[in-house]
Amino acid sequence: YNEIIPLIQSQNFETKKHFISQGLAIGLESALTTKSHSFYQQEDIVVKPVQGIELKVSYYCIQLKNNLFSNASKEFLKELHIQATKFKE
Repeated sequence: YNEIIPLIQSQNFETKKHFISQGLAIGLESALTTKSHSFYQQEDIVVKPVQGIELKVSYYCIQLKNNLFSNASKEFLKELHIQATKFKE
């Protein structure tokens, strides 16, 4: 099972950790969160900045290291970039 469920949203950290660690979801977090919690420092977790726009707050995309982005994930990140660019304008 390698398809991302694009409609899950949770403010509960344990829920987010579970879905990310199982390779079922990607997450978006602030730089402060990714640098301050050991979950994001694990060897099998990849934390990359969301690029293409400059914001006052940086967000990072989090996924399981050995999982490739699904088409749904790619489309989600593409749309996120489009919406963030519109918001900036």
